[in-house]
Amino acid sequence: MPPVPPDPPETARPPLAVRVPVPGADVGDATAALTGLARTLAARRPESPGDLQLTVRRSGTVRLTRRNQYGRYPIVHPVVTGRLTGGPNGVELVGAARPARFHAWTTATMAVAALPLLFTAIVAGTGIGTDGPGARFVLLAVVAALVGAVRWDARRPRRGFAAEVDDLLRGLTTELATGGR
Repeated sequence: MPPVPPDPPETARPPLAVRVPVPGADVGDATAALTGLARTLAARRPESPGDLQLTVRRSGTVRLTRRNQYGRYPIVHPVVTGRLTGGPNGVELVGAARPARFHAWTTATMAVAALPLLFTAIVAGTGIGTDGPGARFVLLAVVAALVGAVRWDARRPRRGFAAEVDDLLRGLTTELATGGR
């Protein structure tokens, strides 16, 4: 009987592989083009949510996202990180797209805020005292449930993530084609 393959390890939202062609004869030219585009994008005024944010480091690491909108209706965009590599098809940005951690942090903050409220409601509803093994068990159960909810939210795939990454990369391609105008 063949061996059973092990289950894949649990990871927080596995990244989406990304490969985007970048104009340039070699990696140095492509780095210069991306650096120029990053400066042009950073100089745009007024800034508005949804604008591209591009960072090119000296080490060759590239980070691409859109300006987020915080407030009552937050809009948080994916983040693409990668490196420029040369190959037979020209220079490409090769990396991974990950969702922003804003939503997981929001869920964790709400869970921390809900802890005393849930504990008080359960203790008051059941009539057990606040000291003793019963209250400790209730507190432990509430904490375990909240930690489980935060972990579940951090690992579940978000609908529309792949489409958001495609839109982000399409925006980069358009900006590279127009020269950031």
